[in-house]
Amino acid sequence: MSRVVLEDLRVRYPREEGLAVKGVHLKIDEEFVLILGRSGSGKSTLGKVISGVIPHVERAEVEGRVEVLGADPAKEHPPSLSRKVTYVAQSPYDQIFSETVLDEVLFVLENIDVKDLDIGKKCLKLVGLEGSENRRSEELSGGQLQKLAVACALALGSEVIILDEPLAHLEPRSSKELMKVLTELRSMGKTVILIEHRLREVIPFHSLIDRVIILDRGMVVSTVHGRELHKKVLLLANLGIRLPANFRASILLKQEMRSPMDLSPLEKVLLSADPVRTDISDGDMILKVDRVWASYVGRRYVLKDISLELSSGRVYVVMGPNASGKTTLLRVISGFLRPKRGKIIALGRIIRSVSDSSGLMGYVPQNADLVLMFETVRKELEERAVRNRCPYNVNNLAKKLLVSDLMDKNPHSLSRGQRFRVALAASLALNPKILLLDEPTTGQDEECIEALGGVLREFVSSGGTAVVTTHDPDFAFNYADSCIVIKDGEVRSQGSPGDVLSEDDLVLELNLAKPMVLSTCQKLGLPPITELELFGSVIPDEDTAEPSS
Repeated sequence: MSRVVLEDLRVRYPREEGLAVKGVHLKIDEEFVLILGRSGSGKSTLGKVISGVIPHVERAEVEGRVEVLGADPAKEHPPSLSRKVTYVAQSPYDQIFSETVLDEVLFVLENIDVKDLDIGKKCLKLVGLEGSENRRSEELSGGQLQKLAVACALALGSEVIILDEPLAHLEPRSSKELMKVLTELRSMGKTVILIEHRLREVIPFHSLIDRVIILDRGMVVSTVHGRELHKKVLLLANLGIRLPANFRASILLKQEMRSPMDLSPLEKVLLSADPVRTDISDGDMILKVDRVWASYVGRRYVLKDISLELSSGRVYVVMGPNASGKTTLLRVISGFLRPKRGKIIALGRIIRSVSDSSGLMGYVPQNADLVLMFETVRKELEERAVRNRCPYNVNNLAKKLLVSDLMDKNPHSLSRGQRFRVALAASLALNPKILLLDEPTTGQDEECIEALGGVLREFVSSGGTAVVTTHDPDFAFNYADSCIVIKDGEVRSQGSPGDVLSEDDLVLELNLAKPMVLSTCQKLGLPPITELELFGSVIPDEDTAEPSS
Protein backbone atom coordinates (compact mmCIF):
# COMPACT_ATOMS: atom_id res chain seq x y z
CA MET A 1 0.00 0.00 0.00
CA SER A 2 1.31 3.48 -0.92
CA ARG A 3 2.12 5.73 2.02
CA VAL A 4 0.61 8.82 0.43
CA VAL A 5 -2.38 8.68 -1.91
CA LEU A 6 -3.95 11.70 -3.61
CA GLU A 7 -6.90 11.25 -5.95
CA ASP A 8 -8.41 14.17 -7.87
CA LEU A 9 -7.15 16.62 -5.23
CA ARG A 10 -8.50 20.14 -5.56
CA VAL A 11 -7.67 22.97 -3.15
CA ARG A 12 -9.08 26.49 -3.01
CA TYR A 13 -8.04 29.17 -0.52
CA PRO A 14 -10.65 31.52 1.01
CA ARG A 15 -11.46 34.58 -1.13
CA GLU A 16 -9.49 33.15 -4.06
CA GLU A 17 -11.27 32.56 -7.37
CA GLY A 18 -8.85 30.02 -8.82
CA LEU A 19 -7.75 26.64 -7.53
CA ALA A 20 -4.30 26.36 -5.92
CA VAL A 21 -4.22 22.63 -6.76
CA LYS A 22 -6.23 21.19 -9.67
CA GLY A 23 -7.09 17.52 -9.93
CA VAL A 24 -3.80 16.05 -8.71
CA HIS A 25 -3.41 12.25 -8.72
CA LEU A 26 -0.32 10.96 -6.90
CA LYS A 27 0.97 7.91 -5.07
CA ILE A 28 4.14 8.17 -2.99
CA ASP A 29 5.78 5.13 -1.46
CA GLU A 30 8.90 4.61 0.65
CA GLU A 31 11.06 6.93 -1.48
CA PHE A 32 12.88 10.26 -1.72
CA VAL A 33 10.68 12.59 -3.78
CA LEU A 34 11.48 16.08 -5.04
CA ILE A 35 8.45 18.27 -5.80
CA LEU A 36 9.72 20.92 -8.20
CA GLY A 37 7.97 23.99 -9.55
CA ARG A 38 8.16 27.74 -9.76
CA SER A 39 6.66 30.09 -7.16
CA GLY A 40 2.88 29.75 -7.05
CA SER A 41 2.79 26.34 -8.71
CA GLY A 42 1.07 24.68 -5.73
CA LYS A 43 4.08 22.95 -4.15
CA SER A 44 3.56 24.25 -0.63
CA THR A 45 -0.19 23.70 -0.80
CA LEU A 46 0.40 20.06 -1.70
CA GLY A 47 2.74 19.65 1.29
CA LYS A 48 0.29 21.33 3.65
CA VAL A 49 -2.60 19.10 2.59
CA ILE A 50 -0.55 15.88 2.90
CA SER A 51 0.68 16.91 6.37
CA GLY A 52 -2.69 18.15 7.63
CA VAL A 53 -1.51 21.76 8.03
CA ILE A 54 -4.54 22.32 5.81
CA PRO A 55 -7.11 22.31 7.43
CA HIS A 56 -5.78 22.04 11.04
CA VAL A 57 -3.68 25.25 10.87
CA GLU A 58 -4.61 27.01 7.62
CA ARG A 59 -8.06 27.27 6.08
CA ALA A 60 -8.79 26.01 2.60
CA GLU A 61 -11.49 24.06 0.80
CA VAL A 62 -10.21 20.57 -0.03
CA GLU A 63 -11.90 18.11 -2.40
CA GLY A 64 -10.78 14.64 -3.42
CA ARG A 65 -9.14 11.78 -1.57
CA VAL A 66 -6.16 12.37 0.72
CA GLU A 67 -4.67 9.41 2.55
CA VAL A 68 -1.45 9.17 4.56
CA LEU A 69 -0.57 5.76 6.02
CA GLY A 70 -4.20 4.76 5.71
CA ALA A 71 -5.63 7.84 7.44
CA ASP A 72 -7.20 11.11 6.27
CA PRO A 73 -4.97 13.90 7.69
CA ALA A 74 -7.94 16.26 7.90
CA LYS A 75 -9.76 13.88 10.27
CA GLU A 76 -6.76 12.73 12.30
CA HIS A 77 -6.06 14.21 15.76
CA PRO A 78 -2.89 16.41 15.36
CA PRO A 79 -0.71 14.66 18.03
CA SER A 80 -1.49 11.29 16.48
CA LEU A 81 -1.04 12.68 12.96
CA SER A 82 2.45 13.97 13.83
CA ARG A 83 3.57 10.37 14.34
CA LYS A 84 2.65 9.70 10.72
CA VAL A 85 3.66 12.90 8.91
CA THR A 86 5.41 16.15 9.73
CA TYR A 87 5.87 19.35 7.73
CA VAL A 88 8.77 21.83 7.97
CA ALA A 89 7.51 25.17 6.63
CA GLN A 90 9.36 27.59 4.34
CA SER A 91 9.99 30.23 6.97
CA PRO A 92 11.77 29.06 10.13
CA TYR A 93 10.64 32.27 11.84
CA ASP A 94 7.04 31.01 11.88
CA GLN A 95 7.71 27.75 13.73
CA ILE A 96 10.20 28.39 16.57
CA PHE A 97 8.62 29.30 19.91
CA SER A 98 10.94 28.40 22.81
CA GLU A 99 13.64 30.52 24.40
CA THR A 100 16.59 28.18 23.77
CA VAL A 101 17.56 25.65 21.12
CA LEU A 102 17.23 22.57 23.34
CA ASP A 103 13.98 23.83 24.86
CA GLU A 104 12.45 23.95 21.38
CA VAL A 105 13.20 20.29 20.63
CA LEU A 106 12.06 19.21 24.11
CA PHE A 107 8.85 21.21 23.67
CA VAL A 108 8.08 19.22 20.52
CA LEU A 109 8.78 15.93 22.31
CA GLU A 110 6.56 16.89 25.26
CA ASN A 111 3.67 17.46 22.85
CA ILE A 112 3.82 13.77 21.94
CA ASP A 113 4.34 12.69 25.56
CA VAL A 114 8.02 11.82 25.12
CA LYS A 115 10.47 12.97 27.81
CA ASP A 116 13.87 11.92 26.52
CA LEU A 117 16.72 14.43 26.60
CA ASP A 118 18.96 12.12 24.57
CA ILE A 119 16.54 12.13 21.60
CA GLY A 120 16.58 15.93 21.55
CA LYS A 121 20.37 16.10 21.65
CA LYS A 122 20.71 13.41 18.97
CA CYS A 123 18.45 15.33 16.59
CA LEU A 124 20.40 18.55 17.16
CA LYS A 125 23.64 16.70 16.42
CA LEU A 126 22.19 15.30 13.18
CA VAL A 127 21.56 18.81 11.82
CA GLY A 128 24.86 20.30 13.04
CA LEU A 129 23.61 22.19 16.11
CA GLU A 130 25.57 20.18 18.65
CA GLY A 131 27.05 22.60 21.16
CA SER A 132 24.30 25.19 20.59
CA GLU A 133 21.79 23.65 23.01
CA ASN A 134 21.75 26.65 25.36
CA ARG A 135 21.80 29.41 22.75
CA ARG A 136 18.82 31.74 22.65
CA SER A 137 16.59 31.10 19.63
CA GLU A 138 16.28 34.83 18.89
CA GLU A 139 20.05 35.04 18.33
CA LEU A 140 20.19 32.32 15.69
CA SER A 141 20.76 33.10 12.03
CA GLY A 142 18.11 32.17 9.47
CA GLY A 143 20.13 29.09 8.53
CA GLN A 144 20.46 27.97 12.15
CA LEU A 145 16.73 28.45 12.69
CA GLN A 146 16.11 26.28 9.63
CA LYS A 147 18.33 23.55 11.09
CA LEU A 148 16.46 23.78 14.39
CA ALA A 149 13.11 23.40 12.62
CA VAL A 150 14.41 20.28 10.86
CA ALA A 151 15.71 18.87 14.18
CA CYS A 152 12.23 19.30 15.67
CA ALA A 153 10.72 17.44 12.72
CA LEU A 154 13.19 14.58 13.16
CA ALA A 155 12.37 14.39 16.88
CA LEU A 156 8.76 13.53 16.06
CA GLY A 157 9.88 10.29 14.40
CA SER A 158 7.30 10.61 11.61
CA GLU A 159 7.23 8.07 8.78
CA VAL A 160 6.63 10.80 6.19
CA ILE A 161 8.77 13.95 6.41
CA ILE A 162 7.94 16.96 4.23
CA LEU A 163 10.43 19.84 3.96
CA ASP A 164 9.36 23.03 2.20
CA GLU A 165 12.37 24.80 0.65
CA PRO A 166 14.75 23.83 3.48
CA LEU A 167 17.87 24.81 1.51
CA ALA A 168 16.84 28.45 1.17
CA HIS A 169 18.53 29.67 4.37
CA LEU A 170 21.50 27.30 4.33
CA GLU A 171 25.06 27.83 3.16
CA PRO A 172 26.61 25.13 0.92
CA ARG A 173 28.09 22.93 3.64
CA SER A 174 24.85 22.93 5.62
CA SER A 175 22.90 22.12 2.46
CA LYS A 176 25.14 19.11 1.86
CA GLU A 177 24.79 18.03 5.49
CA LEU A 178 21.01 18.30 5.31
CA MET A 179 20.87 16.26 2.09
CA LYS A 180 23.03 13.64 3.82
CA VAL A 181 20.59 13.54 6.74
CA LEU A 182 17.64 13.14 4.35
CA THR A 183 19.44 10.32 2.55
CA GLU A 184 20.01 8.59 5.89
CA LEU A 185 16.32 8.95 6.72
CA ARG A 186 15.45 7.42 3.37
CA SER A 187 17.75 4.45 4.13
CA MET A 188 15.92 4.05 7.47
CA GLY A 189 12.66 3.48 5.61
CA LYS A 190 11.26 7.00 5.88
CA THR A 191 9.42 8.73 3.06
CA VAL A 192 11.12 12.05 2.35
CA ILE A 193 9.33 14.74 0.33
CA LEU A 194 11.52 17.73 -0.55
CA ILE A 195 9.71 20.78 -1.94
CA GLU A 196 12.04 23.09 -3.88
CA HIS A 197 12.42 25.35 -6.87
CA ARG A 198 16.15 25.84 -6.25
CA LEU A 199 17.23 23.28 -8.84
CA ARG A 200 20.80 24.60 -8.88
CA GLU A 201 21.27 23.64 -5.24
CA VAL A 202 19.57 20.26 -5.63
CA ILE A 203 21.14 19.07 -8.88
CA PRO A 204 24.45 17.88 -7.31
CA PHE A 205 22.35 15.37 -5.34
CA HIS A 206 20.25 14.21 -8.29
CA SER A 207 21.31 10.57 -7.96
CA LEU A 208 19.82 10.41 -4.45
CA ILE A 209 16.34 11.41 -5.62
CA ASP A 210 14.07 8.53 -6.57
CA ARG A 211 11.48 10.66 -8.31
CA VAL A 212 10.97 14.28 -9.36
CA ILE A 213 7.37 15.48 -9.57
CA ILE A 214 7.11 18.67 -11.63
CA LEU A 215 4.21 21.02 -10.87
CA ASP A 216 2.83 23.98 -12.76
CA ARG A 217 -0.30 26.00 -11.99
CA GLY A 218 -1.48 23.45 -9.47
CA MET A 219 -1.13 20.44 -11.78
CA VAL A 220 1.40 17.62 -12.15
CA VAL A 221 2.90 18.11 -15.60
CA SER A 222 5.65 15.47 -15.53
CA THR A 223 7.54 12.95 -13.38
CA VAL A 224 11.10 11.71 -13.88
CA HIS A 225 13.91 10.00 -11.96
CA GLY A 226 16.51 12.38 -10.55
CA ARG A 227 19.21 10.86 -12.77
CA GLU A 228 17.20 11.75 -15.88
CA LEU A 229 16.14 15.27 -14.93
CA HIS A 230 18.28 16.74 -17.72
CA LYS A 231 15.88 15.17 -20.24
CA LYS A 232 13.21 17.66 -19.10
CA VAL A 233 15.41 20.70 -19.68
CA LEU A 234 13.10 22.52 -22.10
CA LEU A 235 10.01 21.87 -19.99
CA LEU A 236 11.80 23.21 -16.90
CA ALA A 237 12.93 26.30 -18.80
CA ASN A 238 9.44 27.06 -20.07
CA LEU A 239 8.06 26.66 -16.53
CA GLY A 240 10.46 29.31 -15.23
CA ILE A 241 12.57 26.97 -13.11
CA ARG A 242 16.02 28.41 -12.34
CA LEU A 243 18.22 26.18 -14.48
CA PRO A 244 21.88 25.34 -13.88
CA ALA A 245 24.17 26.98 -16.43
CA ASN A 246 24.88 23.68 -18.24
CA PHE A 247 21.11 23.17 -18.76
CA ARG A 248 20.86 26.65 -20.27
CA ALA A 249 23.84 25.99 -22.52
CA SER A 250 22.24 22.77 -23.81
CA ILE A 251 19.15 24.76 -24.81
CA LEU A 252 21.25 27.39 -26.55
CA LEU A 253 23.17 24.75 -28.51
CA LYS A 254 20.17 22.41 -28.92
CA GLN A 255 22.46 19.71 -27.59
CA GLU A 256 21.26 16.92 -25.32
CA MET A 257 23.22 16.36 -22.09
CA ARG A 258 24.48 12.94 -21.02
CA SER A 259 23.61 13.55 -17.34
CA PRO A 260 22.44 16.41 -15.10
CA MET A 261 26.08 17.28 -14.34
CA ASP A 262 27.34 17.12 -17.95
CA LEU A 263 29.36 20.31 -18.50
CA SER A 264 30.25 19.83 -22.17
CA PRO A 265 27.49 22.16 -23.52
CA LEU A 266 28.60 24.91 -21.13
CA GLU A 267 32.25 24.46 -22.13
CA LYS A 268 31.34 24.87 -25.80
CA VAL A 269 29.40 28.08 -25.13
CA LEU A 270 32.20 29.54 -23.01
CA LEU A 271 34.90 28.77 -25.57
CA SER A 272 32.95 30.64 -28.24
CA ALA A 273 31.88 33.56 -26.01
CA ASP A 274 32.93 37.14 -26.65
CA PRO A 275 31.29 39.06 -23.78
CA VAL A 276 30.92 42.83 -23.76
CA ARG A 277 32.43 44.18 -20.54
CA THR A 278 31.46 47.44 -18.86
CA ASP A 279 33.85 49.01 -16.38
CA ILE A 280 32.12 50.58 -13.38
CA SER A 281 33.99 53.37 -11.65
CA ASP A 282 33.62 54.03 -7.93
CA GLY A 283 31.25 56.79 -6.91
CA ASP A 284 31.50 58.92 -3.79
CA MET A 285 31.86 57.17 -0.44
CA ILE A 286 28.35 57.01 1.00
CA LEU A 287 28.66 54.58 3.90
CA LYS A 288 31.47 53.96 6.40
CA VAL A 289 31.66 51.13 8.92
CA ASP A 290 34.36 52.30 11.30
CA ARG A 291 35.95 49.63 13.57
CA VAL A 292 32.60 48.21 14.64
CA TRP A 293 32.17 45.63 17.40
CA ALA A 294 28.66 44.31 18.02
CA SER A 295 26.96 41.70 20.18
CA TYR A 296 23.59 40.75 21.60
CA VAL A 297 22.66 40.78 25.29
CA GLY A 298 24.97 38.55 27.30
CA ARG A 299 26.66 37.01 24.27
CA ARG A 300 30.07 36.99 22.66
CA TYR A 301 30.93 39.51 19.97
CA VAL A 302 29.22 38.75 16.65
CA LEU A 303 31.10 41.49 14.76
CA LYS A 304 34.75 42.11 15.60
CA ASP A 305 36.49 45.31 14.56
CA ILE A 306 34.88 45.50 11.11
CA SER A 307 35.79 48.44 8.87
CA LEU A 308 34.31 49.06 5.41
CA GLU A 309 33.98 51.98 3.01
CA LEU A 310 31.11 51.66 0.52
CA SER A 311 30.56 53.88 -2.51
CA SER A 312 27.49 55.05 -4.37
CA GLY A 313 26.54 53.36 -7.64
CA ARG A 314 27.49 49.85 -6.52
CA VAL A 315 25.84 46.61 -5.40
CA TYR A 316 27.76 44.97 -2.54
CA VAL A 317 27.07 41.36 -1.58
CA VAL A 318 28.00 40.04 1.85
CA MET A 319 28.71 36.30 1.91
CA GLY A 320 29.87 33.81 4.52
CA PRO A 321 28.80 30.75 6.51
CA ASN A 322 25.64 30.65 8.64
CA ALA A 323 26.11 32.69 11.85
CA SER A 324 29.14 34.54 10.47
CA GLY A 325 27.58 37.95 11.24
CA LYS A 326 25.99 38.89 7.91
CA THR A 327 22.55 39.76 9.28
CA THR A 328 24.08 41.47 12.32
CA LEU A 329 26.09 43.72 9.98
CA LEU A 330 22.89 44.88 8.25
CA ARG A 331 21.17 45.42 11.59
CA VAL A 332 24.05 47.59 12.81
CA ILE A 333 24.20 49.62 9.58
CA SER A 334 20.43 50.21 9.67
CA GLY A 335 20.43 51.30 13.32
CA PHE A 336 18.37 48.37 14.61
CA LEU A 337 21.36 47.25 16.70
CA ARG A 338 23.75 49.73 18.28
CA PRO A 339 27.42 48.71 18.13
CA LYS A 340 29.33 48.21 21.38
CA ARG A 341 32.32 50.00 19.87
CA GLY A 342 32.95 51.88 16.63
CA LYS A 343 30.45 53.80 14.53
CA ILE A 344 28.39 53.81 11.35
CA ILE A 345 28.49 56.95 9.20
CA ALA A 346 26.03 57.35 6.31
CA LEU A 347 26.24 60.49 4.16
CA GLY A 348 28.00 62.24 7.03
CA ARG A 349 25.37 61.22 9.58
CA ILE A 350 26.32 58.98 12.54
CA ILE A 351 23.80 56.13 12.80
CA ARG A 352 23.02 55.17 16.41
CA SER A 353 19.38 54.13 16.03
CA VAL A 354 16.62 53.57 13.48
CA SER A 355 15.59 57.20 13.76
CA ASP A 356 19.07 58.22 12.56
CA SER A 357 18.77 56.06 9.42
CA SER A 358 15.22 57.21 8.63
CA GLY A 359 15.07 58.85 5.23
CA LEU A 360 18.47 57.45 4.27
CA MET A 361 18.01 53.68 4.30
CA GLY A 362 15.54 51.03 3.28
CA TYR A 363 16.01 47.74 5.15
CA VAL A 364 14.27 44.46 4.29
CA PRO A 365 15.08 41.67 6.80
CA GLN A 366 14.88 37.94 6.03
CA ASN A 367 11.51 37.91 7.78
CA ALA A 368 9.73 40.52 5.67
CA ASP A 369 6.68 40.40 7.94
CA LEU A 370 8.61 42.64 10.34
CA VAL A 371 8.29 45.63 7.98
CA LEU A 372 4.85 44.99 6.45
CA MET A 373 2.16 46.88 8.35
CA PHE A 374 -0.85 47.64 6.13
CA GLU A 375 -3.85 45.57 5.07
CA THR A 376 -3.12 45.59 1.32
CA VAL A 377 -0.06 45.59 -0.89
CA ARG A 378 -1.28 48.78 -2.55
CA LYS A 379 -1.43 50.59 0.77
CA GLU A 380 2.05 49.34 1.73
CA LEU A 381 3.43 51.14 -1.32
CA GLU A 382 1.17 54.18 -1.53
CA GLU A 383 1.41 55.18 2.15
CA ARG A 384 5.21 55.21 1.99
CA ALA A 385 5.37 56.88 -1.44
CA VAL A 386 3.10 59.76 -0.40
CA ARG A 387 4.88 60.25 2.92
CA ASN A 388 8.33 60.39 1.31
CA ARG A 389 7.50 62.11 -1.98
CA CYS A 390 8.72 59.05 -3.82
CA PRO A 391 9.79 59.69 -7.42
CA TYR A 392 8.73 56.17 -8.41
CA ASN A 393 5.31 55.49 -9.89
CA VAL A 394 3.83 52.94 -7.49
CA ASN A 395 2.21 50.88 -10.25
CA ASN A 396 5.47 50.77 -12.24
CA LEU A 397 7.36 49.77 -9.10
CA ALA A 398 4.92 46.91 -8.49
CA LYS A 399 5.22 45.82 -12.12
CA LYS A 400 9.03 45.74 -11.99
CA LEU A 401 8.95 43.51 -8.91
CA LEU A 402 6.19 41.27 -10.32
CA VAL A 403 3.60 42.09 -7.66
CA SER A 404 1.10 44.03 -9.83
CA ASP A 405 -1.51 41.29 -9.55
CA LEU A 406 -1.20 41.27 -5.76
CA MET A 407 -2.03 44.93 -5.10
CA ASP A 408 -5.38 44.29 -3.40
CA LYS A 409 -4.22 41.30 -1.33
CA ASN A 410 -3.14 41.30 2.30
CA PRO A 411 0.68 41.07 2.22
CA HIS A 412 0.73 38.59 5.12
CA SER A 413 -1.32 36.12 3.05
CA LEU A 414 1.38 35.90 0.36
CA SER A 415 4.25 33.45 -0.07
CA ARG A 416 7.66 34.21 1.46
CA GLY A 417 9.10 35.29 -1.90
CA GLN A 418 6.13 37.52 -2.68
CA ARG A 419 6.23 39.14 0.77
CA PHE A 420 9.91 39.98 0.31
CA ARG A 421 9.29 41.59 -3.08
CA VAL A 422 6.42 43.63 -1.63
CA ALA A 423 8.66 44.72 1.26
CA LEU A 424 11.38 45.69 -1.23
CA ALA A 425 8.89 47.72 -3.27
CA ALA A 426 7.75 49.40 -0.04
CA SER A 427 11.37 50.20 0.87
CA LEU A 428 12.00 51.72 -2.56
CA ALA A 429 8.86 53.83 -2.06
CA LEU A 430 10.70 55.39 0.89
CA ASN A 431 13.15 56.83 -1.67
CA PRO A 432 16.28 55.66 0.21
CA LYS A 433 19.90 56.37 -0.67
CA ILE A 434 21.04 53.02 0.77
CA LEU A 435 19.20 49.72 0.34
CA LEU A 436 19.87 46.83 2.74
CA LEU A 437 18.51 43.39 1.77
CA ASP A 438 18.90 40.21 3.84
CA GLU A 439 18.79 37.05 1.66
CA PRO A 440 16.49 38.47 -1.07
CA THR A 441 16.64 35.41 -3.37
CA THR A 442 15.07 33.05 -0.81
CA GLY A 443 11.70 31.87 -2.12
CA GLN A 444 12.21 33.47 -5.55
CA ASP A 445 12.03 31.65 -8.87
CA GLU A 446 14.15 32.49 -11.92
CA GLU A 447 11.94 35.27 -13.25
CA CYS A 448 11.71 36.90 -9.81
CA ILE A 449 15.48 36.73 -9.27
CA GLU A 450 16.03 38.42 -12.61
CA ALA A 451 13.51 41.11 -11.62
CA LEU A 452 15.27 41.64 -8.27
CA GLY A 453 18.64 41.90 -9.98
CA GLY A 454 17.30 44.36 -12.53
CA VAL A 455 15.76 46.58 -9.85
CA LEU A 456 19.03 46.61 -7.89
CA ARG A 457 21.06 47.55 -10.97
CA GLU A 458 18.60 50.35 -11.76
CA PHE A 459 18.73 51.59 -8.15
CA VAL A 460 22.52 51.89 -8.07
CA SER A 461 22.71 53.34 -11.58
CA SER A 462 20.77 56.33 -10.20
CA GLY A 463 23.40 56.81 -7.47
CA GLY A 464 22.14 54.51 -4.73
CA THR A 465 24.13 51.92 -2.77
CA ALA A 466 22.83 48.38 -2.20
CA VAL A 467 24.17 45.99 0.46
CA VAL A 468 22.85 42.45 0.07
CA THR A 469 23.53 39.35 2.16
CA THR A 470 23.25 36.09 0.23
CA HIS A 471 24.23 32.44 0.05
CA ASP A 472 23.49 32.52 -3.69
CA PRO A 473 26.81 32.62 -5.59
CA ASP A 474 25.11 32.95 -8.98
CA PHE A 475 23.19 36.04 -7.88
CA ALA A 476 26.37 37.53 -6.41
CA PHE A 477 28.40 36.76 -9.55
CA ASN A 478 25.78 38.13 -11.95
CA TYR A 479 24.49 41.25 -10.22
CA ALA A 480 27.06 42.52 -7.70
CA ASP A 481 30.01 44.87 -8.20
CA SER A 482 31.82 43.92 -5.00
CA CYS A 483 31.83 40.91 -2.70
CA ILE A 484 32.56 41.10 1.05
CA VAL A 485 33.22 37.77 2.76
CA ILE A 486 32.98 37.52 6.54
CA LYS A 487 33.53 34.66 8.97
CA ASP A 488 33.25 34.70 12.75
CA GLY A 489 32.47 38.41 12.61
CA GLU A 490 35.60 39.43 10.68
CA VAL A 491 36.15 40.49 7.07
CA ARG A 492 38.15 37.75 5.35
CA SER A 493 38.13 38.97 1.76
CA GLN A 494 36.82 41.80 -0.40
CA GLY A 495 36.89 42.40 -4.15
CA SER A 496 34.94 41.69 -7.32
CA PRO A 497 32.69 38.59 -7.06
CA GLY A 498 34.69 36.90 -9.81
CA ASP A 499 38.00 37.45 -8.03
CA VAL A 500 36.75 36.53 -4.55
CA LEU A 501 34.92 33.39 -5.64
CA SER A 502 37.97 32.31 -7.65
CA GLU A 503 39.99 31.96 -4.44
CA ASP A 504 39.82 28.17 -4.09
CA ASP A 505 41.27 28.04 -0.58
CA LEU A 506 38.84 30.72 0.65
CA VAL A 507 35.83 29.04 -0.98
CA LEU A 508 36.76 25.72 0.63
CA GLU A 509 37.54 27.17 4.06
CA LEU A 510 34.43 29.32 4.35
CA ASN A 511 31.95 26.85 2.83
CA LEU A 512 31.10 29.13 -0.08
CA ALA A 513 29.78 27.81 -3.36
CA LYS A 514 31.39 28.63 -6.68
CA PRO A 515 29.09 29.42 -9.64
CA MET A 516 29.17 26.69 -12.27
CA VAL A 517 30.06 29.22 -14.97
CA LEU A 518 33.00 30.56 -12.94
CA SER A 519 34.41 27.13 -12.06
CA THR A 520 34.14 26.09 -15.72
CA CYS A 521 35.92 29.29 -16.80
CA GLN A 522 38.76 28.41 -14.43
CA LYS A 523 38.91 24.87 -15.75
CA LEU A 524 39.20 26.20 -19.32
CA GLY A 525 41.71 28.92 -18.38
CA LEU A 526 39.29 31.73 -19.28
CA PRO A 527 38.72 35.02 -17.43
CA PRO A 528 35.45 35.16 -15.43
CA ILE A 529 32.36 35.46 -17.62
CA THR A 530 28.99 35.99 -15.92
CA GLU A 531 25.87 34.09 -16.83
CA LEU A 532 24.18 37.32 -17.89
CA GLU A 533 27.04 38.04 -20.29
CA LEU A 534 26.77 34.49 -21.60
CA PHE A 535 23.02 34.01 -21.97
CA GLY A 536 21.28 37.33 -21.36
CA SER A 537 17.66 36.94 -20.22
CA VAL A 538 16.68 33.79 -18.36
CA ILE A 539 13.30 33.51 -20.08
CA PRO A 540 13.50 31.19 -23.13
CA ASP A 541 12.01 32.17 -26.48
CA GLU A 542 8.62 30.63 -27.20
CA ASP A 543 9.93 29.04 -30.37
CA THR A 544 12.87 27.36 -28.63
CA ALA A 545 13.29 23.92 -30.13
CA GLU A 546 13.77 20.71 -28.16
CA PRO A 547 17.45 19.84 -27.67
CA SER A 548 18.60 17.01 -29.89
CA SER A 549 21.52 14.62 -29.74
